[in-house]
Amino acid sequence: MAVYPWLALRNRTYYLRAPVPADLRDSMGKSEIWKSLRTQDRRKAVEKLRQESAIVSQQFEKERQRAARLSLPPLEELSDAQIKIVGDVYFAHLLDEDEERRLSGFEGDDFDNIAEWQEALDKDNRSEFARGQISPFMLDEAAEVLSWDGVELCLSERSHSWPKLVRAIYAARIKADQVKKQRNAGDVVDTPKPVMILMEQHAKPTLEDAKKFYIIERVSGSDFAQKKRKNRLEALMKTVKTALGEVPALPDWTVDD
Repeated sequence: MAVYPWLALRNRTYYLRAPVPADLRDSMGKSEIWKSLRTQDRRKAVEKLRQESAIVSQQFEKERQRAARLSLPPLEELSDAQIKIVGDVYFAHLLDEDEERRLSGFEGDDFDNIAEWQEALDKDNRSEFARGQISPFMLDEAAEVLSWDGVELCLSERSHSWPKLVRAIYAARIKADQVKKQRNAGDVVDTPKPVMILMEQHAKPTLEDAKKFYIIERVSGSDFAQKKRKNRLEALMKTVKTALGEVPALPDWTVDD
């Protein structure tokens, strides 16, 4: 009988039991993935296992790619196109969330109370948006959207793009609240389909990138002290490049290197 490492039997029902790779356990927050194959028949379970195993393997690879992107040095700024995409993603998310709530019948909550609360919240958001204010909540929302699947951008805390990004989040919420009002009045407004996101990918960081990042993070003091440290670092880098020749991108280095 063939052995399938990811096939497990529990209470007469077959399950997929996939150990999460060690390098992904922290980011995924688990050490194993269990999924019922919904059958007590081994032959059918093996057929379903092949399908589910492929899906789980794709999840692992996707998470590994996401972790690799987030581990790169943070971006110093976002392009206008990237900011627009983030706003569009957030807008679609808000309306999708609203649609799910309506499908559940507002989970027993009072419709009029919810509409009144939405009206008050929209008024506050518009007031802050008009005055160029940034609330801690909206700042947190912007940071969270950057971490979502498909977006996965790491923006430097010092970036000048934060105000524009947060305003895009405000704009998305204001537009979403407007749609919610239309839905509350009985108008049919479709939830946008998921946006196909083509974010600019980071180039692989080089030794030069590491040097610049180190200077930003570590070199401080008076102008004279900063210049002295930078000159020493430049001399060290020159020696390293002379010794190694063509230096590969940092992610391409191996233990043997």
